[in-house]
Amino acid sequence: MIALTGGVAFQLFSLRISSRNPLNAVVIGALTAFGALALAAPRVVATIRADLRWFNRAGAGAAAWLGFAGLVAIVGVGMRAYAWAVARPMWLDEQMIALNLRDRSLADLAGPLLFGQSAPFGWLAAERSILLALGTDERALRLLPTLFGIATLLAAAVAGRRFLTPLGSAVLVLLLAVGQTITVYAVELKPYSADVFWGLVLPVMAAWVAASPREQSGTLARRAAVWWLLAAGGQWLGNGALLVTPGCAIAVFAIVWHRRGLRDALGFVVWGAAWLVSFGLHYLVSMRYTLDSDFLRTYWAFAMPPATTGVWETLSWLARRLPILADKPGGTDLWIAFWISTGVGLALARDRSLSLVLAAVVVSAFLFAALHQVPLYERLSLWVLPSLYLGVALFIDAAVHAAREARRTARWSHGIMAIAIALVVLPLCANIVARGRNEFVTTSIADTNRGLDDRSGVRWLMEFWRPGDAIVTTHLALPAVWWYSAGDVTLFEVAYSTTAECRPGALRQALAGRPRVFIYLGFRFDDVPKNFDDVLLGEMATTGRITMAENFASAGHVVVFDQTSASSGERPPTGDGCVTVRPARRW
Repeated sequence: MIALTGGVAFQLFSLRISSRNPLNAVVIGALTAFGALALAAPRVVATIRADLRWFNRAGAGAAAWLGFAGLVAIVGVGMRAYAWAVARPMWLDEQMIALNLRDRSLADLAGPLLFGQSAPFGWLAAERSILLALGTDERALRLLPTLFGIATLLAAAVAGRRFLTPLGSAVLVLLLAVGQTITVYAVELKPYSADVFWGLVLPVMAAWVAASPREQSGTLARRAAVWWLLAAGGQWLGNGALLVTPGCAIAVFAIVWHRRGLRDALGFVVWGAAWLVSFGLHYLVSMRYTLDSDFLRTYWAFAMPPATTGVWETLSWLARRLPILADKPGGTDLWIAFWISTGVGLALARDRSLSLVLAAVVVSAFLFAALHQVPLYERLSLWVLPSLYLGVALFIDAAVHAAREARRTARWSHGIMAIAIALVVLPLCANIVARGRNEFVTTSIADTNRGLDDRSGVRWLMEFWRPGDAIVTTHLALPAVWWYSAGDVTLFEVAYSTTAECRPGALRQALAGRPRVFIYLGFRFDDVPKNFDDVLLGEMATTGRITMAENFASAGHVVVFDQTSASSGERPPTGDGCVTVRPARRW
């Protein structure tokens, strides 16, 4: 409430009363609680002893219920919490979404976002509320993605308890905890962790709906209502909820029709009206700006089949995506083993409802790409990854069941099957875990992100920047300066060109009258050639002399030129290209 209203402050005689700082209320509440405990010490001690006995029994019960998968989930939760607490600097994608959250109102977030960004409106609204309540530091803004990442692991442990053997359940939680692409995006300021959460929860719950007992007529209706309402609300918080729903709904409809008849299947579909209403509202509020964005359509065109290809060419293109998807988001080099484990695992699953729902989700990912609706590319495909990992876990379950049958019946064929599955799936899981572990180590470094430390670099720059100085940087480094700098700065965007845009002396003319020029070399990996740093610094050397320089992480640099002193006399490297410059502006 303080964040939303701004709080109040007034003077009562010599006593000043203020509610503008939430910390004061927390301190007063803690002191009051401590005093109350001290006054009631004897009763409190007795109560605490009783509570400890209860928690001990409850903890033992929870451990027995979740089993080893629960322990793996606890370790995974610790990993997520640690990555969140490290609070490494934000990188380009996070900075662009953060600028929208900080500089735009809730009503503005319902329209097209700056920098070609896109996110579900409910997720944006939640992040905007957190920003107002907790501030703009990395931990505050990454709290919601981290909570979704933690919820995914807990949901996986529960789902494993329902559908998998203890070993399969533990493997599912492990893969979701350490998968390389999941590890990268689990605590970043993007809705990808929400996509993973809904990509796990909704298919599993769809299988739960399809498995409703026939003898209990009202169970299907109740479960259908829960599932459709959860899907309707989930699409506001993660694109994964929107994307898995059609495939899940079709699969459940077919299963219920086959098992219970058309009447019950239509009864399940009726509840989809709530989802359609929610979809329509979300489309009108914000989704239409994403679907109608020419920028996003062009940017992600490489991750969809060419529009002019025929059916065979499209199928060939989709087949060529298999090793790419196994690498990212799958997180493994063993792409053949990955798809064999997933496909055979779904085919051998004992719970046919679960396998059909998961297969529908995987097929829908390729179908969306073939229809040029959803890119089939690493982080944008994270919503389908839980279904793929569930296929791997089901493949392990097939080995467990085969081993049990071999022991029970003493038939060697079952034993050979269990060994064959183990030879395929164990190296696969080891490879995923090894790559994910390495990624976790990399993402747990506090002062670097993608080889950059924009937080330290821009803040160092701002310590020395004075009014009248200019800051020069590349197009994709502009968000870093806008996010981490304080106040208005004179900012120029430079680029590399080989066209008629090249004009001798353009850089000198644009920066004329500026006593100092701060060159910030941040994110510049996608829009300039590798020798751009040398070209830019070479041209700047004709206008002044370097007075300060500092490196940040492995790829970030700040170079300060004093234009009031004589230049070094150096000349830019010869070549066809040049540096173009213009005042920076948001896009």
